[in-house]
Order: sequence, then C-alpha cells, then structure tokens
Amino acid sequence: MATTPQFVGTAHIELTKFIDSDGTNYKSVFVPASGGSRLMALAAGSDDTAARQFHISLVAASVRYKFDTFTVPGATVTQPTTNFNILDGDWLRWLVAMEYHLLMPSGITIEIAPVVAVTAGKEVSIFAFAGDF
Repeated sequence: MATTPQFVGTAHIELTKFIDSDGTNYKSVFVPASGGSRLMALAAGSDDTAARQFHISLVAASVRYKFDTFTVPGATVTQPTTNFNILDGDWLRWLVAMEYHLLMPSGITIEIAPVVAVTAGKEVSIFAFAGDF
C-alpha cells in the first residue's frame, strides 16, 4: 500500500468503433498501463436509430467475466446519441456516488460486444478516458 498520495501522471484515451461487420464479437475497449490506470469515464456515442444492448466484460488471464449489459439509446436522424457514460451509478450501484471511476490494475482489460450487430451503415463508438499511474 502506498504511503504517499499517488496521482495519475499520463492521460490515457482509447477509442473503439462497432459497425455491422463486427457482428456480436467482443472488442477490447480499455487496457490499463503497466502500473495500473484510473478509468474515469467510459462513454458511448451512436448514430444508430435503434437502441443497442452491449455486454461489458472484465478479462483476466484470458478468462472473460461478464460484468454487465447496458443499452445505448437510439439516435434520431438529426441528433446522434452522445456523451452516454457507461460508468453510471444507476447501473453500477457499488461505485462511489460522487466519483464514478474504476481503479484498474495491469493485466485486467475491459471488452465489450453488441448483443445484436449494429445496423448496416451505422456505428457505435466507445471512448475510454483514463489516467495512468
């Protein structure tokens, strides 16, 4: 355990896009740094007019552990769905209410997969915002 405060020293952003040809395959959306990372937000944006459900899993030692299933609301033709945070206390009630984040050690990654493939010609993007120790 640290005896002095530790602060994230490096910004860490990962971007992942899901399109129809990805089907229902899992994609890695966040890989912590070798010293660990503090995942501040996991946001989704979509221009798919249909609401889409996604499985989110933690992966350790090549074993996938299903963590949750979340829904990205459908977009309208003129207004895409944006800034939708997956680290939401309404779903993940064990997160601290004033500070939704995950402390991620090295060796554990986050993978996401659509329950049903994204509509042809549309996309859902996942943005991971973190800091590395």
